[in-house]
Amino acid sequence: MRNIAKELDRNVSTISREIDGKPSRGVGKYIANVAYIKALERISNRGNISKIDKYIELK
Repeated sequence: MRNIAKELDRNVSTISREIDGKPSRGVGKYIANVAYIKALERISNRGNISKIDKYIELK
């Protein structure tokens, strides 16, 4: 694991956490799809309007 961390220029604990599948905080395992959906929700709550929604002719 140390070799991987050195090769990627990351801390050994970061690599270990990624391999174990555990998030840095909270309980449970990291699930990419859930994280992606939560990120989209955060973006949508910012009040920004996408260009597709703003310019109807792009649809």
